[in-house]
Amino acid sequence: RVSADRLKLDYKGINESFLRQQKKIDTMVEYSHTGECRFRFILKYFGENVEGYKCGKCDNCASDEKIPPLSAGYLTEIILRTVSESNIKLTETNLIAVLTGKSKIEELKSIDTFGSCVNYAKNELVTVLYDMLSKSLIVKNTAAQNKLDITAKGIEYLNEHGVQTSVPEKKTDYETNLELFNRLREARSKAAKRFLQSGNIICPDETLREVVNRIPRTKEELIAVPGFNQRMFNKIGNDFLEITMGFGTERNDSGSKKKSMPSNIKDTYSLLIKGYNLKDIASLRKLSEAVISMQIETILEYEPSADIENLFDNNLMEKIFDAIRKGYTDLKELKSRLPAEATYPQIRIAAAKFKFTSTSYSTGP
Repeated sequence: RVSADRLKLDYKGINESFLRQQKKIDTMVEYSHTGECRFRFILKYFGENVEGYKCGKCDNCASDEKIPPLSAGYLTEIILRTVSESNIKLTETNLIAVLTGKSKIEELKSIDTFGSCVNYAKNELVTVLYDMLSKSLIVKNTAAQNKLDITAKGIEYLNEHGVQTSVPEKKTDYETNLELFNRLREARSKAAKRFLQSGNIICPDETLREVVNRIPRTKEELIAVPGFNQRMFNKIGNDFLEITMGFGTERNDSGSKKKSMPSNIKDTYSLLIKGYNLKDIASLRKLSEAVISMQIETILEYEPSADIENLFDNNLMEKIFDAIRKGYTDLKELKSRLPAEATYPQIRIAAAKFKFTSTSYSTGP
């Protein structure tokens, strides 16, 4: 045996050997999770990249139990956004925890896509992730604890799918204002119960939006808001000021650690402005069309200009508008006067759009 004082270790060679073995293990894991033809994966491993090759015999080629292409594309985009926008490098475990909203690390909670895939199973996310690794959209950095990096190909994928142009220019303002709007509306609801009056009598929606736009900090500033008067202030003024004054402080204190808008509304809004129809939005979000319609109703309440035409076929929205103009008592009665293809979620969305964009809105005769 060699004595300790004469023993020399090739640390560089040992490290390189470790990385090679680790890479082989990672490739085996990728092979087990890949959604592409397994024979194509093997060919690519040995240096023969045959685009579009399908053997027609392996389980991936023969199986019908695959993630739908629409969902796979949706998850691919979200994963790429998460990896590229994160201020810290993510491991596979970190990534899954962020997407499912289960991470306890405060810095990870501030990521824009936190909790956006809460309705997807872990194995669905892992399957798409490893398919992306096999397509070189992202890579694992073996020299940095297998943390994920987006590749040039991944960035190109995002650009091709219009991720950067699909987000409104005033996205942060929209999200911030929607949060404040909902807080003020909640305070208005409490006041309505207290004074036994409707919310619109306490403070109309138009005035509420003006309060949000101006964010008054004093009584004088609140009274100066168009549509707001002393009578309103006596009923709800102090409640509003408590919210508006605390709102700015909360955001400054928490910085980027506080989410400004619930991810369920934000993700639905993102799909809406990209032009997805109601069925596809529900499918991608893994929610019922009824729930999606209520989320869009909330979005329209503050963003009346949002385009919803892709949610309707064959001038159905205009037909619903025509029926609304004649007045109605409730959605059931309204549906009875509409074509059979008009669903309750579509009627709810159209009614919200009509309400917040029409000055002649009427809910009944």
